[in-house]
Amino acid sequence: MRAIAYGAILVLATAGAGGAAQQARPDLVQGKVSSPPTTVGAGASFKLSDLVRNRGGVRARRSTTRYFLGTVRIGGRRVAALRPGQASTGSAIVKIPSDTKAGTYRVRVCADAAKQVKETREGNNCRAADRPLTVTDFVPPPPPPPPPLDNGG
Repeated sequence: MRAIAYGAILVLATAGAGGAAQQARPDLVQGKVSSPPTTVGAGASFKLSDLVRNRGGVRARRSTTRYFLGTVRIGGRRVAALRPGQASTGSAIVKIPSDTKAGTYRVRVCADAAKQVKETREGNNCRAADRPLTVTDFVPPPPPPPPPLDNGG
């Protein structure tokens, strides 16, 4: 690190690999992700929770965390601006599309999925849930019961 004084202003610069100064940026890291249910039917909904932390040296503007089943987006939540070291915990109700093929999937959660925040590292924005989710075929809900018969009485 190099300190240069210009009158009453002190400028700190950090030299990178090429010796050039690097600009401090936020670094949103996707932390803990709640475990999904072990089995759900296509078309079903359930709640997911996650934690996003700013490990960068400056404030991160507001962003969006998104939840995915494979490559299909199944939900998301907004994350307020975060100061350095600050975290946001939140949750959302996600829905498995009814046309999802039966099989085993990983739920993946990505902080700043829309790339709204310019970060020092983009490769730490996603994390998979700790266990897989098995999706079964879509079963439509049963029809409502018929109305009671009038016995004329």
